[in-house]
Amino acid sequence: LNCRKSNQKRSTYFSIIQKTHKIHITEKQIKVLEELLKKDVYIISAPSLNISTEDKIMESSYFYMPYLSENIIGSKQLKTFKFRSIFDEEDDVDFFRMEFAIKRNENELKNKFDQYVFQNMNSSISFAPSSPIEKIQVLTYKYIYESTNPTIESVKVDYDDALLFFQENGKRFMLACVHSCTSYSQFIRNDTTINEKIKDLYIRKEIKNDR
Repeated sequence: LNCRKSNQKRSTYFSIIQKTHKIHITEKQIKVLEELLKKDVYIISAPSLNISTEDKIMESSYFYMPYLSENIIGSKQLKTFKFRSIFDEEDDVDFFRMEFAIKRNENELKNKFDQYVFQNMNSSISFAPSSPIEKIQVLTYKYIYESTNPTIESVKVDYDDALLFFQENGKRFMLACVHSCTSYSQFIRNDTTINEKIKDLYIRKEIKNDR
């Protein structure tokens, strides 16, 4: 996370901690994720893609996930889930923050994410056939900034880093923060890559429809 100069360094998870930072998504955002349950998805769109063929990871400034939702009178309407991550800091501690929303049209999305120039969706990732989302895990990244200055306390940082989606057909995909200063996000579909990614993460919350 060395995005800027600091008198702290990332360390292993052993030091005596004097202070803890928890950066978790809100209950309102949990409700947003609950709305995605039982929705069919098969395509992700992005303004552009950086693709690692070795790791099978796709990166972009943000991702769109369109899906159909049924309203109270039974009519189908197109909605869009939009995901991005941003580099942030608090009390001289670096971390990444997931931001996402569901909006019914692009104008509302533009207003929600007005810090970015709104771009056309030039790239798409298809993982047809479609399959409903069965479960979503909120995955957290934990680390320690261990101070090199004896007058400054070490700090534990605990932030939500990724969303892991489970589909009814047994497939998974992940939307995650990129650990760099680019404020890019990742889309991962490959099981081997997902398994490698989650080795450093902790399941903080599991969202599923128990009915």
